[in-house]
Amino acid sequence: MNERLHRKKRGGEFTELGFELRGALHPGLVRAELDAFFDRLLDVVEARNLSIGGRAGRDDALDYFVTCDGRASAAEEDRATLIASLSRDTAVARHEEGALRDAWDGA
Repeated sequence: MNERLHRKKRGGEFTELGFELRGALHPGLVRAELDAFFDRLLDVVEARNLSIGGRAGRDDALDYFVTCDGRASAAEEDRATLIASLSRDTAVARHEEGALRDAWDGA
């Protein structure tokens, strides 16, 4: 495959990496506590120039995929920063993060 197709299909040296983020918040948080948690989460995500997306549903569930904004990869430092932030947050009951992987693989 030529370089143009690698870039277009985000393959080879143009692969973009991201990681899964799953977990749960403590049950019984009131709306103001939930809003404050998501504000803190988004502050970390935006400060690292990341994007986060996933399934909406129960307010206490975390089920997201984290990538870098634009055509770039999330780095291990981004992952570590997000993990540290969640570990310190009193609203988080548990969390687990996947390894960096191809964000466009669909697996």
